[in-house]
Amino acid sequence: MRRILSSSEEEITEVYTVLRKTSIAKFGKHSCIPVLLPHLAQQYSMSDLGNLVSLMTMNYMALQRGDAIYISAGGIHTYFPGDIVEYMVRSDKALNTGFCP
Repeated sequence: MRRILSSSEEEITEVYTVLRKTSIAKFGKHSCIPVLLPHLAQQYSMSDLGNLVSLMTMNYMALQRGDAIYISAGGIHTYFPGDIVEYMVRSDKALNTGFCP
């Protein structure tokens, strides 16, 4: 992880390019990676090191209408296409909501 976080934009772009050219079959159980690559590059750019960090450290889940997931306080998470309603509790006296397109 340290290597990724200390990489230059050129190195990150090169890794992104190699991953894009890699056959989907070679990803095996990680077949979501080639699907997520274009979304990440479009949203954040090919040279954003956060793209590689998220691909390597996060679990990809596709939720359907009505599905829900619990993420504990401080849990790292992100959203891709879709409408999301997120309930965030900041204290025992307030309930905050976030509406994310």
